Amino acid sequence: MLSLRSCCRLAAVRACTAACRMPQPRRCQCLRVRNRGARALSRGRFIAARASDEQPSQSSTLDKKLEPSYIAYCFSFAAFGLAGNSLGPMLPSLAAQAGCQDTSDMTPIIMAGGIGGLAGAMISSFLPLRALVPFGLASLGLSYAAVPFSTSVGALAAVFATAATCAQAVAIGGHAQIARTGGQDAASRLNGINACFGLGSLLAPFFNDQMRSVLGGTRSYFAIAALLMATSAPFLVARIGGAALYPQLAHAASPTSHGTQQLVTQLGGPTGVALTASILALVCFSVGAEVSYASWLYTHAVKGLPGLSGTAASGIVSTFWLAMTTGRLCAAACASRGISPVAILKATLPLAVVGPALALWLPYSGEALTLGVALSGLGLSTGFANSVALLARHVEPSGGTQSLIQLAACGGALLFAPLAGALAQHAGIGTSAFLWVAGACAVLDVGCFLLASRLAGRVGPAKRT
Repeated sequence: MLSLRSCCRLAAVRACTAACRMPQPRRCQCLRVRNRGARALSRGRFIAARASDEQPSQSSTLDKKLEPSYIAYCFSFAAFGLAGNSLGPMLPSLAAQAGCQDTSDMTPIIMAGGIGGLAGAMISSFLPLRALVPFGLASLGLSYAAVPFSTSVGALAAVFATAATCAQAVAIGGHAQIARTGGQDAASRLNGINACFGLGSLLAPFFNDQMRSVLGGTRSYFAIAALLMATSAPFLVARIGGAALYPQLAHAASPTSHGTQQLVTQLGGPTGVALTASILALVCFSVGAEVSYASWLYTHAVKGLPGLSGTAASGIVSTFWLAMTTGRLCAAACASRGISPVAILKATLPLAVVGPALALWLPYSGEALTLGVALSGLGLSTGFANSVALLARHVEPSGGTQSLIQLAACGGALLFAPLAGALAQHAGIGTSAFLWVAGACAVLDVGCFLLASRLAGRVGPAKRT
């Protein structure tokens, strides 16, 4: 008897023989049908693949139509930096307006700014991402317009708390939108808008000196408010016009933050959560050191160094922001050439430790302070933007993740800048207390970076939706 395998082979041979004996027209017709079906199947697969490939790019193209140009972001962040870092140079004038004898009495204003920033970061996570920058800039301008009318510490604290709340909308919206739509250039563009922020901060001491001599008192905040309102115009026009032209896309492209459980899932498991936590700590200490310099450097230069004029003190403050801006521009150029955020942070963060150490080693030397803050500015310049870029490589950027970053940044500003003021009042180390605080933050920054760089090697790239 034939086995089952032999029977199958015999049946196959007979079927092939019958097919070969089939008349030519019918056999060709069968082949044509078979080939036509194969071609249709292939064409269907190709169309499906092409549709899946073109869908994100088509959405991205329409999304860019709703988005102002990158130049608008650069101008808005320059005005944002000018406004946010006018507090340090204006602190003596604000103290005089509030009737305070010592600038250290203005510490509640800095604390109120930190609290307002935390509130803003939490509120912004529930708002449409696309609306944050335009309405944040406009609200920030209105808040700063109220500064000259506030004549007590409590009133100034309320104004700066409101301003800090609005400022988080600008920071969250700007960074999240650039991270989402920047593509391969996201890291370079993030460094670019932070460089513009540094440029505005660099101009803040001289701008306020000129406005103070022309307008008197704290009326320079009127000019700052007008500048913020002007930079919000392109975003407001794009927001309103885009919603009218593409209502369905405007709704879909303005995502709000995810819930807590979804956000934890989005971070990518325990290793992703640990990576996110280490980067948040890195942001916290980096911003804490930066805000300590921005708040107390001018006061220390005027009171801690004998015989130093206000103009020279403004020059030292601008040296810090010039170094910050230079570092961010160099980081943007490096990122555009494919250098990773880890490599950029590794090259710059140690300088943030050397800078305050040099200034504390020669405490009464203006040259040592200038060189020290320049090194610190270079070291801290890459901290925020490249932390955002590093996290965006492994966790999908969204309003929720950017809100976490801003919460960490506000926590650093809330904790370390007021701590420097409290140490200056009660620890007996004078106005140089902020150098000790900034140095400690820089050391902790290096430790967080080493942990984050190790964890980043274990987490895969982020999944884009």
